[in-house]
Amino acid sequence: MANNMASCLVVLTALLGLTCAIKIDRTPLLMPGVAPQKADTYMCYTMKLNSNMEQNLVGFLPNTSHVVHHMLLYGCPEPGSQERVWNCGGDMSGTSGDDNAQETSPVCQSDEKILYAWAHNAPSLELPEDVGFQVGGETNIQYLVLQVHYNDQVKDYHNKDGKKDHSGITLLHTMEELPRQAGVIVMLANGRIPAQRQEVVDIACPIVENTEIHPFAYRVHTHKLGKAVSGYVIQDGKWNLLGKRDPQTPQMFYPVADDKLVLSAGDIIAARCTMDNPHEHAVKMGSTMMDEMCNFYLMYWTEKPYAPVSQDSCVSLGPPYVYWDTFGLKDIPADSSKP
Repeated sequence: MANNMASCLVVLTALLGLTCAIKIDRTPLLMPGVAPQKADTYMCYTMKLNSNMEQNLVGFLPNTSHVVHHMLLYGCPEPGSQERVWNCGGDMSGTSGDDNAQETSPVCQSDEKILYAWAHNAPSLELPEDVGFQVGGETNIQYLVLQVHYNDQVKDYHNKDGKKDHSGITLLHTMEELPRQAGVIVMLANGRIPAQRQEVVDIACPIVENTEIHPFAYRVHTHKLGKAVSGYVIQDGKWNLLGKRDPQTPQMFYPVADDKLVLSAGDIIAARCTMDNPHEHAVKMGSTMMDEMCNFYLMYWTEKPYAPVSQDSCVSLGPPYVYWDTFGLKDIPADSSKP
């Protein structure tokens, strides 16, 4: 990892809930003093990992300012740019006003993996005992990329006092070999929310890989129109709740409703966002704060030697094109639109 790390020995601490002594290193991954000049700017900053040594990420401590809408941490084989900091929001993003961040490029060159997400004043996240995101060494994750989406408060950086943003994440990681590897599946939708109407945004996909998936946490994300987000796994026709939440509460990773659930090939994962649009115009799904989003993140572990599944996303066309009944799903829970 980076050189500027502090080490600590954690023994039976509440922080990570470990049952044995394990050496934990802390590495800050923070924006290196940037001054975004426009709302909805997306900026990325990368960290090169040690290709000779595998590490396990076991916790994430957010450190954000009031100008941050949300943050995502990605794992990449190669970053989307060779610049230290770059504009990674495409046409959705404004210019950053920083000489090191003028290039517009993707987050990763290919095969991006979401490892962590933060929004709405969410607290820190510590993974369960014996679970970690395996990075560096011979893994496909050779770089970490921090993506920060800045909100409409960036005007605070327009003055001449030289104020800069250093938001980001402190990574907790260990060189210890752990028996379980963490992964994330993201369910998300396109589509639009009609004017002056409540609408449901439905997502569903079958699990196709023959690996036992053990969910342990979930996270929901919408913008201002979201009223409830729920996630399920459908096994032999039975709907089992993964989690449901009001997306206007802190958008942290919460424990799943049943940590004994095991997902496997043939199961169907499904998510629903309930939206209420009071405006006189339709609101489309997109990347800016004026758009909407419908995301359900499912964090899980697999037992070694099985790696996390390559199926890391599930995408729906969204309304008005598809709904759960369009997928042929039956016996939909009556309370799926309630937080």
